[in-house]
Amino acid sequence: MNNTSTLETRGHFTRSVVSAILLIPVGVVGAVVCLTTILAVRKQNRGSSVDAFFISINVYVLILSGFFCPLAAYSTLAGHVNLLTTDRFQPLCRTLAFAYIVTIQTDAFTHAAVAVHRFFAVILQNTTYQRVQWFRSKQCTTILVLIPWLISLLIGVWPLFHLGAEFGYGLYYTRCGTVKILALSYYQFLRSFFFFFSCALIAICYMAIFCKLIVSRGTVHVRPTVGTAKMRREVALTKVAFGLTFVFLVLLLPSVVHALTAKTPAEVYTTLGDVFLMMLELGCVLNPWMIVFLTPALRETCTNCLMRRAPPSVPGANGISLQRTASGTRQSKRNPTAY
Repeated sequence: MNNTSTLETRGHFTRSVVSAILLIPVGVVGAVVCLTTILAVRKQNRGSSVDAFFISINVYVLILSGFFCPLAAYSTLAGHVNLLTTDRFQPLCRTLAFAYIVTIQTDAFTHAAVAVHRFFAVILQNTTYQRVQWFRSKQCTTILVLIPWLISLLIGVWPLFHLGAEFGYGLYYTRCGTVKILALSYYQFLRSFFFFFSCALIAICYMAIFCKLIVSRGTVHVRPTVGTAKMRREVALTKVAFGLTFVFLVLLLPSVVHALTAKTPAEVYTTLGDVFLMMLELGCVLNPWMIVFLTPALRETCTNCLMRRAPPSVPGANGISLQRTASGTRQSKRNPTAY
């Protein structure tokens, strides 16, 4: 038992080290780069209908990698004697645990909300009914962005009132989190409901979109209409959203299965459980990078910004002068690249 406890403690320590080295810089830098690129694209009037979801994703990635992970790594590396173990900082510790649950669940619900948004954008593309058109409006998009946060807050708030579980500093895994499970059914619900609910919405929406595209493929190519270009753009955005969702499901599934197969609360907090949680957190912090590199407009804007900040080439023996370089720059401004 002592050897097992020592190995599991080392596993928690390793998880915090990996979090400090990998999750924090990847998440913070990725979110900042993604948000900056989105704002740059929107200034060029090239924004998309899913930008609000992308911004929401970057917000909870910043909360996870910029707020929770640094303090969690600190508490583990500092050992049992740290500020978060004192009574004075217990409210902060409980806030950290609450923020973690909210961000992880918001990640799942946001992917489901994006799937619903893509369903409205593609399936209702050519609908002329005004009532139905509301589902493609900015008001509906705003509601879909806010719903994941509201549901996550509603589900995760109960342990703050000592219902179902308790938040605090766990001496066993040396970080703030769920220190006591008062009802295993609540914990399993907490770890599985958002997964199955999200999977159900994702499967229904993307299957409907897939069937819609198969049926309308001949119509789009044989008899092009005014809305063909817009439909192609919505389909391209749907592919990006589906790519994000696929990676999310692959990295989330092991953690959910582990939580459901646990017969006692002690079986949840194991080294294997830590590995699955690291996979889940990694999938969350990779979202901003995937958004930038999968979305053509964001990828091109980010690449152009990096190239503009690159140091100018020094004239070599071939005799290329600065005047010629400036002339080439003026020519490129007269003929801007079409995105």
